[in-house]
Amino acid sequence: MKLSKTFLALTATLGLAGAAHSAVIVDATIVGNDVVFSGGGTLNTNDLTPAGAVPADARVTPSLAELTLGNAPGVLPVDLYSGISGWTTFGTINPPTLFTSGSGGGFGVSGLLQGLFVPAGYTSGDPLSATNTITGANFDTLGISRGQYVWTWGSGANADSFTLNVIPAPLPLALLATGALIGLGLRKKLKA
Repeated sequence: MKLSKTFLALTATLGLAGAAHSAVIVDATIVGNDVVFSGGGTLNTNDLTPAGAVPADARVTPSLAELTLGNAPGVLPVDLYSGISGWTTFGTINPPTLFTSGSGGGFGVSGLLQGLFVPAGYTSGDPLSATNTITGANFDTLGISRGQYVWTWGSGANADSFTLNVIPAPLPLALLATGALIGLGLRKKLKA
């Protein structure tokens, strides 16, 4: 019984610690012949400055480090908050690319504006999620560089972040097998 109480106390403490820091994480991956952005979380906007309501398309603009996820195609009603810091680009000069399809609330980031997009009327800490697709594309055609991009703001209990993970496609199994066979052949040749 004592172990159960200790476990419950530890679980409750970890749960409270996790609630103090919220974050949004978005993964960009290649799925077949498409690029898919999917993610969510919560955002703490308490230490940010409201910059007004703006209409935004669900789109990605790598050269400006702009990403807005949500229902697509169409215009999303979002509020802009300023005061974040982080990447100002995650790719080459490229015009905006609108998402072919998408679902979820309008949220995103702008490195150019050093701002955060949230759904119109968003309450700090509310859950967000979205999945957006660009059909017939890959990271190279969109000008997106692979890697992890993080924007941060706030301090203490209001510290928060938005992370974009651009994940390379896994190597095909045949290519991995070929590499393994070449490696074995070299090993045998070196032993001889």
